[in-house]
Amino acid sequence: MMLLFAAAIAQCGAISAAGKLRAVLRAPGAVVCPGVHDALSTKVFAEADAQVLFLSGFGVSACRGEPDAGILTRIEMEETARQCVRAAGGVPLIVDGDTGFGGASNLRRTVRGVAAAGAAAVSIEDQAFPKRCTFAAGTGVHVVDREAAVARVRAALRARDEARDAGNDVLVIARTDCRAALGLEEAIARCAAFEALGADIVYGAFAACE
Repeated sequence: MMLLFAAAIAQCGAISAAGKLRAVLRAPGAVVCPGVHDALSTKVFAEADAQVLFLSGFGVSACRGEPDAGILTRIEMEETARQCVRAAGGVPLIVDGDTGFGGASNLRRTVRGVAAAGAAAVSIEDQAFPKRCTFAAGTGVHVVDREAAVARVRAALRARDEARDAGNDVLVIARTDCRAALGLEEAIARCAAFEALGADIVYGAFAACE
């Protein structure tokens, strides 16, 4: 009984992966976030004292010999996330959630599944399906309209809250890939809308490009 009680106290005092990521983000200065694609690459960067890691959909797809074009499945990404969380040794891992791997129901399962895998955060983007790698496609990226993008983030935030209620703390990174196709003003407007919804982090891909 005493051992169980002590274990329960220790568990309650443990900082979640999301909590560790919050601490990293609140600290002054910039942080390098290496991209990883499997457990081995995760372990290499974790042992090199990385403060945070990003599990890339492009990288995971490439490891399977596939392009980053909406071929990778939610199950494959979740399983890779679990392996990388174990290999990270406590370093917070951000997981690329792409567009949520389908509609609102799929997106909900994506956020909850990534949270259950132990990830610190999941990014959800506003591309249309089938998605393409933003950095390879450039202006060829197709995004949903702003209303649909906002609805997607709203669904992700509801799933985040469900995950937290289940004991799995996770952050949602609301990402827009519209900069190259629709311009900087639209990217800023979408980020502002995502922030207003309550996204933990907003991210405009290529926002600094001319």
